[in-house]
Amino acid sequence: MKKLLTQILLTVLLFSSFTVIAETKILADTTESKSDSTYIDNSSYTLHWNTKSLYAGWSSSEKSKVNSEVIYIDTLTKFTMPVPGKKTSEYSRLHTGWDLNLKEGEPVKSAFDGRVRFAGMNNGGYGNIVIVRHASGIETWYAHLSATSVVPGQRVKCGETIGLGGSTGRSTGPHLHWEMRYKDVPLDLAKIINYGNKTIPKRKIKVKDLTGDGMLALTHHKIADGDTMDSIAAKHKSTPERLIRLNGLAANYVLVPGKYIRVK
Repeated sequence: MKKLLTQILLTVLLFSSFTVIAETKILADTTESKSDSTYIDNSSYTLHWNTKSLYAGWSSSEKSKVNSEVIYIDTLTKFTMPVPGKKTSEYSRLHTGWDLNLKEGEPVKSAFDGRVRFAGMNNGGYGNIVIVRHASGIETWYAHLSATSVVPGQRVKCGETIGLGGSTGRSTGPHLHWEMRYKDVPLDLAKIINYGNKTIPKRKIKVKDLTGDGMLALTHHKIADGDTMDSIAAKHKSTPERLIRLNGLAANYVLVPGKYIRVK
């Protein structure tokens, strides 16, 4: 009888420990699954918070590490397409987003919960643009707007209107140019969003799987064996002095094969 009671007690304790483990795992998963607005004020979310420029200002060394990072994209977080219009242009190395049809003055909505980092006119081709940063670190860019209806620092919800469709900047007619970026590096939207059913099927994705065929090559040079600052500068029509200044290198810098150096 005593032996039987001991076995029952051990079984209860063992079952209890499994229950706690299961609950802990569920809690951990729930924590990862909270919406963007839950994490809106964490320190990594506000790092490089630049409201005066399209680009947040991530350093070349920070950008060079993005391919080893993983972005958590929770499929339970609310998501909506910014406009219902048809996609007319795909992502490529020279066109780092999607073009979506819309009418002049049509409301453009934030794809996720987030916080506006930039809102205003850009003279480099984007025209009126709104940039919203989300808790995962991803930013969504909404360009060629006829007007913006938000200001930097403003929190927005998924589906909230952030501007009106237009054709400002380098544009041949009303449409929305929509991008996703991570640490200023463009991401391939087709590898995040299922355009057919307007969903985000994956929960977490490696950044290197989202950047196309080495999107860092647009702004960075991957250092190879035998590279010198002179050879890199010549290849990218620059000067060694400019590259040293651009990367903030010390006088005793060393070029490490496999690392990236900013060239633009």
